[in-house]
Amino acid sequence: MADVIPPITGTSTAITPAMLTSSTAAEPSGSESVYSAATAYAVGAAVIGATDHRSYESLQGGTPQVVTITNASPGVVTWTSHGFAAGTPVLFTTTGALPTGLVAGTVYYVSGPTTNAFSVAATVGGAAINTSSAGSGVHTALANPNKNHTPGAVGSEEFWLDVGASNRWKMFDLLRNDATETASPLVVEITPGAYCNAIGIVDLVADTVLVEVLSGATVIYSELIDLSTRIVVDWYDYYYAPFTYKTRVALFDLPPRIAGKIRLTLTRASGNVRCGRTILGASVYLGSTQHGAESDELNFWSSPAMSRARPIWIHAGPSRRPPRRSGARRPKWTGCALLAAP
Repeated sequence: MADVIPPITGTSTAITPAMLTSSTAAEPSGSESVYSAATAYAVGAAVIGATDHRSYESLQGGTPQVVTITNASPGVVTWTSHGFAAGTPVLFTTTGALPTGLVAGTVYYVSGPTTNAFSVAATVGGAAINTSSAGSGVHTALANPNKNHTPGAVGSEEFWLDVGASNRWKMFDLLRNDATETASPLVVEITPGAYCNAIGIVDLVADTVLVEVLSGATVIYSELIDLSTRIVVDWYDYYYAPFTYKTRVALFDLPPRIAGKIRLTLTRASGNVRCGRTILGASVYLGSTQHGAESDELNFWSSPAMSRARPIWIHAGPSRRPPRRSGARRPKWTGCALLAAP
């Protein structure tokens, strides 16, 4: 028999943020940071969106450079062989205080550039800014900064590249072969708000998977799946048989509850657990496969190739029509692809 699980959302994301009740996979995770409009990002910087749970990589922003800034009218920034044209955006940060007249994190524009120095203006082509103190600390400049461009927003495509879901949401991204990875145990609770009687999970790295369905606080369904496939029949196997594990599971007997909650618990004795694409929904029965199904039609075409006196018949292979049983009526299908599971 063959069953499929259409995602309850009908989209490439298995669930919506409103359906995810809780997860022990932190967001942001240890290697992630949430986008901030107040931060200037260099090229290659990575962030996650605060609301869309996507990971982004900055496509713009130069490499920060330590500079000196004079106390003068106008103030002069020394940056050896900077190569910037007038109007190039630049901002400054410091370990102490910038010279009076400049504000850390504010975008300025190059004015009057020379080979190794330039001044800055508040607007493109505007008057160069005067500085009235030497400031203190180490000053750093960043040209062409990626700032105030919200990732995922309309018009942000030239500043940010969508590289996939955040770590917490990778297990629900159906378009990528990726997985949520975190310390054991990974516990995820989902409130789908729709009838779900099936769940499938692939790309698993864990020892066990526990699937529970809750009605209120009461567990009404519980299935513990041991992922180990190691077979031990004697002492030799006990000591030397390799440790192998299932990487995917599917259940089609979940009790559907419109207000129910589904809880997944992945455990592993050593190392992080990984949970790949997870899909839940109401399963659809496609039918049963047939043993030894075959086509009784053959296609032929003729060609006088290799001999003008005698045509050569060439067998072109089986018909592309679907197989049928003897005596069964053949459907009028063409170009049909069939997917079935034993």
